[in-house]
Parts: sequence; C-alpha cells; structure tokens
Amino acid sequence: MLAMLVKQFHLLEEEILQAIGLHNEDAVNRLDRELEKKRQEIVRLRPADLWQRKQQVDFLLKLALTGNDHLLGTQALEDVNELIGEYIEGQGAPRAPVAEQQMSERIDRVSGNPRELAELLDSECSDDLFSSNLRISIIDCTSTYRRTSCGNALFYNRIPNDIAGRRVAELIGAERFEGRARTYLEQCYQGQSVQYYHLLDHCKKPGESAIMHCEMIPHVGSGGSVRGAVVIMRDVTLECTRPDQLELAGLN
Repeated sequence: MLAMLVKQFHLLEEEILQAIGLHNEDAVNRLDRELEKKRQEIVRLRPADLWQRKQQVDFLLKLALTGNDHLLGTQALEDVNELIGEYIEGQGAPRAPVAEQQMSERIDRVSGNPRELAELLDSECSDDLFSSNLRISIIDCTSTYRRTSCGNALFYNRIPNDIAGRRVAELIGAERFEGRARTYLEQCYQGQSVQYYHLLDHCKKPGESAIMHCEMIPHVGSGGSVRGAVVIMRDVTLECTRPDQLELAGLN
C-alpha cells in the first residue's frame, strides 16, 4: 500500500510539471489539492512492518525538508513529528538503531574494495553485523550459503543456522536461481562485482510488490583469491517509484 501511494504521489508531481509547462493554472491548482490529499493518505497509513514505517517517515520527512512548493510545509513537518512520536510511544521506532545505520554506511564505504570488505566481515564487528537486520550473506563458489545475517534469515522466516550450508537454489527457488542469480554469481566468482534490481512479488498482501537492489561483491581471501560472493540486498521500493526510475531499473 505504501509503495502504491508513493507512486501515485510521484505521478501527480509529473502531471503538475506538465500543467505548469502548458501554463494551465486551473489544472495546477486542482493537482495541488490532489497532491496534498495524497500526502495525507500516506500520513494516515499505519504499517505494521517496522521497515515500512521507517520508509514512510523518511519519505514524509524528505518532502517536508525539501520545501515542496505544492505542499503545506509547516503542516508536513508537524505530521512527521506526530508520526515519529506515535511510533516511539508504541515502542516501534521507525528508524534503525544508530549502530545498525553505522554498519550499513561502513559497508557502503568498503563495498567497492573486495579486500576491505572481507576484512570488515572478518573483523570484531562481524558478529554485530550478522546479528543485525541488514540483509547480507556470504556464499561460496559452489553457490552454498556459508553465513547469513539475522535480517536475511528473517526474510525467509528462518534463523541463520537453518540457511548456512544450504544451496542458493534451494532457498530462492530453482527458477529464480537459473534465471539470473546463477549467471551473476558466476561472474562474481570470476572477480567481477555485480549490481541489479529484482522485482519481488511475494509480499505479504496480494497485488503488492517490492523492488530489491542486489549487490554481489567477490569474497576474497588474504591472498586475494576469490572464495565466493558477498551478497547485499536492500529494499529500494520507494526510491524507484517514478516512471523514469522504473525504466532505468528495467522493471516496467
């Protein structure tokens, strides 16, 4: 529901830009009102999923801070403050713990260097990393999971020990594995980093889908030889709702 509303919001923004280009003031005013109504719909949502709550707050906060000319700026900030307060009171804070955010940022900083990433995964913070909600896995050159995070295991309604030792095809399904995952993993085993998008249709509610960004980075040993792949999955649904972004992602 959240992704659908955000997509509708962005489509209204596109319509407003077109109306401005045509100097159609009546259409601009009408679309302005529709845009504000759509923002209010997003504000009224109460996702049960903590990650969706975070996405909801991030989206609304970005709107408020960018000073969108077509929205009521002051009210937008008040709505975000009330939403955050409500989630915190319900012990469902809509933002990841600071330590987890820092780990995610640290991974981003070293993901372009396989050796530095391997050192991070073998460092003292490794246990914290794999006990977090981040979706990260180490897969060996036989396409078998050697280690996976709690966040990735939870995605499959399992615990990490249930996944370690399993073949990737067994977990994600043979069709998906043979479709793209195997090709990309084999490229990674050859020392090439790979990034792609995946449209996920198995969301909790019928008709809903999520857009995942998958990054595969060679997992190298101390001597520089490739031992497998480090796979990092991120939900980028709200970042890919504009039609042009969907086209770039190849997910139309």
